[in-house]
Amino acid sequence: MNNQKFKEKVKEASDFIKHQTGSVPEIAIVLGSGLAYFGDKIETEKIIDISTIPHYPLPTVSGHQGKLIFGKVGKTPILAAKGRSHYYEGKDLNTITFYAHLFQSLGVKKLILTNAAGGVNPDFLPGDFVLIDDFINFGQVDLPWEKDYRKLLSAKLKTRAEAAARAMGTQLPRGIYCWTTGPSFETPAEVRAIRALGGDLAGMSTLPEAVVAHELGFEILGISLVTNQAAGISQNPLTHEEVKETADKIKEPYYHFMKNVINAIN
Repeated sequence: MNNQKFKEKVKEASDFIKHQTGSVPEIAIVLGSGLAYFGDKIETEKIIDISTIPHYPLPTVSGHQGKLIFGKVGKTPILAAKGRSHYYEGKDLNTITFYAHLFQSLGVKKLILTNAAGGVNPDFLPGDFVLIDDFINFGQVDLPWEKDYRKLLSAKLKTRAEAAARAMGTQLPRGIYCWTTGPSFETPAEVRAIRALGGDLAGMSTLPEAVVAHELGFEILGISLVTNQAAGISQNPLTHEEVKETADKIKEPYYHFMKNVINAIN
């Protein structure tokens, strides 16, 4: 896509939102598969259906609802994106990272990227929260920006998130998130390869957005909810329904955990 045309589309979307809202929060959170519940608990001031926003890509995957929620979590103003687009939906990198460009145009400074992930590390069980510490680009899609993926994530925000977990009496382990292009789940052989490379988690989002958001100047925090053990770790067949069911079971602890994290990084 022509760069100037893309910038014009971002500006048109940004102007539309600015006419719909007052001030825009400095913190935004992107809610992964099955995690839209968090958005329902926000003290809502404004909800915008993304289908009304010019040029905003519509998610097509179950569990991604397509709404921007402006409100508060505790005393912290927040912008929450319910749903994201994925590379496997046949969309290019500009499309799946459109929201990062939009949020930057709106004045967002800190971005929390969440996802539902498969546990490649056998120590990570369904329902666990894991702080993303680094990435592996298993899909080998060219992401033509920062190549030292660990630099994408804010050390300061990671430390604050860990402190928030300790204040709740729990630990927040760190893990390496392996981006796969999907849409199929990884095979047992692929999971063994990911583990041999040092990966702890596998999922189909987050890395492209983190690369672009870092280039745009965001402070970034990444958190995975382990919703299933990866193929070969678990002997059960993997389904998207299992992902959503696990997210649904953990929704109350997830809300309280993320609330504390958001207040800690404010």
